Amino acid sequence: MKFTTLILLCMATMGPPAHASEHWPQRPITFVVPYPPGGTSDIVARIVANRLSETIKQSVVVENRPGANGNIGANIVAKSKPDGYTFLLCDVSALAVSPTVYKSLTFNPETDLTSVAMLSFSPFLLVTNPALHVSTLRALVEKSKGTNADFNFAATSIGSISHLTGLEIKQKTGAIWQDVFYKGGSEAISDTIAGHTQLLIAGIPVLAPHIQSGKLTALGVTSASRIELMPNVPSLEESGIKGLEVGAWQGIFGPRQTPNEVVSKLNSEINNILQLPDVQNKFKELGADTKPMSVEQVNTLFRDEAKRWSSVIKNANLKF
Repeated sequence: MKFTTLILLCMATMGPPAHASEHWPQRPITFVVPYPPGGTSDIVARIVANRLSETIKQSVVVENRPGANGNIGANIVAKSKPDGYTFLLCDVSALAVSPTVYKSLTFNPETDLTSVAMLSFSPFLLVTNPALHVSTLRALVEKSKGTNADFNFAATSIGSISHLTGLEIKQKTGAIWQDVFYKGGSEAISDTIAGHTQLLIAGIPVLAPHIQSGKLTALGVTSASRIELMPNVPSLEESGIKGLEVGAWQGIFGPRQTPNEVVSKLNSEINNILQLPDVQNKFKELGADTKPMSVEQVNTLFRDEAKRWSSVIKNANLKF
């Protein structure tokens, strides 16, 4: 066999060249959402997936893989082939704090995942049962310190961002309450409405109907300023807690070693989608703002969130 023929045969068996990612995507893409259908992450994923499929001319499938506060779905993506066709769409803060909360985690978010894009930020609401007869954060803090006070805070799970936000509020205000843990947000909300627990922190979409019906009282929103969806609810910042901007940061990550060309292109496509007025309006209906970022900005936010919540956990001497 001639040498040149041998070379050509070897090249043919080597598969596609490294620059094949330049032609991405050539088949459907999957967004793994590590939570049940119907939540903020799921809704955001479907809004973005629909518009992205139009711009890249390929289907974008949303696959819900809930469990372990998002870690089951995250692990699936971390262990998937880094070919640019499987991505994680999740709450960035929850992902960042996972190594501190879950000691037996089978993946490392910082080293096994690649930041791709940021989508949105939606703050939480601090609410109480109306029977508590408080309408401001200051009144809540003062009443919690009373001799006959017996406040229970409904947390969705130990180490969840809503739980850690409650801890940070206690650390910054001196408020006193006991944490009661639930397997899911709906049960926590139901028990607070029933008066079994007195207060909780959760997302705007799930709490808004109960506030409007008078079953819950909103004391504050965990953003730097008031939000358009609820202009009469003060921010906790203006209520006296400085530096408290907390909520669901929805971001996209890929497996480690996802081609840089794919990451760059998807980041650009996502950021363009976030500029569309109809997308921004749909996000606002969720109490969320679009947050286009560069890949490096996503990396910085991830590191900052991990550092922030690790400090809250340490100060609370929280054990898992």
